[in-house]
Amino acid sequence: MKWNLGYLARVFVLTTFASGATVGCGQDRICTLIGCSDGVQVLIESSADAGTNALPAGDYLFSVEVEGVRHSATCHVGASPGDPAVDRCDSGDDVVWPSVDSTRRIELLVSGEPSELSLSVTRAGAPATSLTLTPTFHDFYPNGPQCDRTPCRWATIEVGI
Repeated sequence: MKWNLGYLARVFVLTTFASGATVGCGQDRICTLIGCSDGVQVLIESSADAGTNALPAGDYLFSVEVEGVRHSATCHVGASPGDPAVDRCDSGDDVVWPSVDSTRRIELLVSGEPSELSLSVTRAGAPATSLTLTPTFHDFYPNGPQCDRTPCRWATIEVGI
């Protein structure tokens, strides 16, 4: 049997449109199905007035308390900016995900929608800061507000040490 490519293309477009229009938002539009999670992004950067927010090289220990549960993470910031073999972070749980970004700030991603969190930072064994953070959440619709029934809630907090 010989297939007509025009026929197959029309069938593909019609089935894709029909499934996208109903799965994404149930209206007469095509919606993507991009997922997201609620969370807080904590950006830890240098508060020194040196024209950059890059953290000095060294070992950092983070303790984050969320809803009465303490989580910890460690990061090593190397002397050479942006070297993934040197800049590394570790966390042993699924609540706090640390990383070093390209501007040598440390980013902690905290899952959920906590009303407040406590953060303690130690650098090279010496306390660098300890404070309580109150996130201000914003609604985020990765597929657009016409397609997502409920928004993801996201907050960003910048902390200078």
